[in-house]
Amino acid sequence: MNTLAALPAALAFCVILAGTAGTATARDLPSLLDTIMLWLVANFELDATRELPTLAQLSDAEMVAMRYGEDAEVRPGEIVALYDDAGRMILLSESWTGDTPAELSVLVHEMVHHLQSASGARFACPAEREVVAYRAQDAWLGLFGESLESAFGIDRATLLVGTLRGVRSVTSGRRANGSRSSSACQPDRRVGHRERFGRCSWVKHPHRSKPGDNPKATSQTKLRFTHLPSPLLTAHRPFMDDTLDTPLHPTGCPADATRYQLACEAARIGVWELHVAEDRLVYSHLARSIFGFPAEGEVTREMVHRTIHPDDLEIVLAAARRAMDPAIRSNETYAYRISRRDTGELRFIRAHGIARFAEGSDRAVLYAGSVRDVTEEELTRQALADSEERLRLAVDAAGMAVWDLDVASNTVAHSPGLNRILGFPEAAHPTVEDLQSRYAPGEQERLQAEGAAAQERGEAILQSRVRYEVPGKGEVTCVLRAATATSVSGEANPKRVIGVLYDVTEQARAEDRLKTLNDELRHRLKNVANLAGIFARQTWPADDARDSFLGRLRALSMSADLMFGSIEDALRMSTLLAPALEPFRSGGTDQFVLDGPDIALPGKVFGGLALLLHELATNAVKHGALSVETGQVSITWEKTDPGLVLRWQETGGPPVSPPSTRGFGLKLIAGGALPPPHEVEVDFSPSGLTVLVKAYFDS
Repeated sequence: MNTLAALPAALAFCVILAGTAGTATARDLPSLLDTIMLWLVANFELDATRELPTLAQLSDAEMVAMRYGEDAEVRPGEIVALYDDAGRMILLSESWTGDTPAELSVLVHEMVHHLQSASGARFACPAEREVVAYRAQDAWLGLFGESLESAFGIDRATLLVGTLRGVRSVTSGRRANGSRSSSACQPDRRVGHRERFGRCSWVKHPHRSKPGDNPKATSQTKLRFTHLPSPLLTAHRPFMDDTLDTPLHPTGCPADATRYQLACEAARIGVWELHVAEDRLVYSHLARSIFGFPAEGEVTREMVHRTIHPDDLEIVLAAARRAMDPAIRSNETYAYRISRRDTGELRFIRAHGIARFAEGSDRAVLYAGSVRDVTEEELTRQALADSEERLRLAVDAAGMAVWDLDVASNTVAHSPGLNRILGFPEAAHPTVEDLQSRYAPGEQERLQAEGAAAQERGEAILQSRVRYEVPGKGEVTCVLRAATATSVSGEANPKRVIGVLYDVTEQARAEDRLKTLNDELRHRLKNVANLAGIFARQTWPADDARDSFLGRLRALSMSADLMFGSIEDALRMSTLLAPALEPFRSGGTDQFVLDGPDIALPGKVFGGLALLLHELATNAVKHGALSVETGQVSITWEKTDPGLVLRWQETGGPPVSPPSTRGFGLKLIAGGALPPPHEVEVDFSPSGLTVLVKAYFDS
């Protein structure tokens, strides 16, 4: 048994198909039934039997007559299968072929009833008898990637709840389809009780074990496919209404059947009753389990009150008073906390209570209801609330405002933070037009253009600085960050735009002040450099030393000019190389070969490289590759994790030899421009000067 239970679905499928060899008929079904029986025994705790059921196929009319009688007003073709308990026989409609998993599942369903019958199983109610049959049928369909829902339109909740509700909803009388029904599952009634769920119904009633026999007090179950609407899926309130008519046994099950037990267990609902005149409490086994009460024995008011949290006891008592007050007769749901009687563990309970009054009297005779442990739900809710509160505090601390624009209605959700930033009363509900009226001139058009450009690029997020004119504050600068939420259908136009807005006015003003200071400092540095140049020209004769000094001064002035400009745009390799090398390019040809990415540079590295490149170029013009027309300078660089590696390589110039003395220029190249921890290696190879620079950005 265990081996078969472990077979994967694909193997079980092959075993079954090996026994059917195509369309299954009544003649070749025994081997299939034997395989189905082994599968059921292995997976559903059913007892095997040596006796296989007898199989027969009848006409649709015979199936109807056998089920309902000769004069039944039932459409032929609706009854697919019947099981005869007395004759241990599965009756199949002549329209049944067995050539699909769905049709074979009908056989699985009836085989469950055969194994139940062969083992002598007894059930308190037909609903209990059907549970395994439908569970096995659904599992069988699962082997083929189907289910009761996909094959027959029955979902599990509908099946369970519909079956249980059907027990209470049936009363004696004639149904819409002409058949009669009774209010109880009595085997000695001519036509028995019908349970309905989804698109199927099963019936237990007296029948003739085969055509022509006299009626016998035996029962059968049939699977019938109809087009009934799905029943209500809500079990809570109808369950309570029905239960009020039926006192509970001490075991906690309804007195007339166990029809609600499965639904309660599936929904984890406990049931309780207070019989007012007797002052007696009855708790179902699940209600006892929720409160931590013993499985057996009396449950008293004192036990219940001691279990309820002291701060919540009045909530429970007040709900009971309102329910049993004839002037109010409330029917409400309420929540409270308990400390389990057995473990002391704190749990959260959601309860529902309703009172029943004596006929023609204002005296409450019964107060009953349900309880459900919602601890996990409550803890999740509290965690979510805590998370939302932390987010709110963080947003408030950062001075942010969260906003939500519904594009279809062109409305913005109320946001006190947004009102506060833009100068509206905190409780106001400004329209989109009101908010747009706060834009500084030109800002709305600029934002629309940026949003359209972002949408064309396929971007869902936009961030920009926006200037507003706020009454009483003047000009306010904010950072606007917006994200579009596309619809599930994937429409191009967004349905919602959600974002944040936070005030950066002080930061913007500080940046403006810093820019003014930078401009002033840059202007003063350039003036100092110009004055130094004038002094040099007036002090020194026109020789190489003066020209070298003036060149270094220009390189320093250029790097300072760039560094005190727009930092994000200026300090890059492209903005460094062009002005640094331009004075050394001849009019007709370009003797420089550049290769490397346009990377951003820190300020100190930028200035040092400017001086280094100027000194190397000056030396190349005087003594190296740039002193002849055939010479060439190759500058290559690459970004590394610690910084930058740059290589200066001269070729085609005069032979190179190491200098006999170490002048200022060589000192500047070897480490003056980029002092340690930066590294500069100088190689005076005869074929041309080579300089390797390793600059570290974090130094």
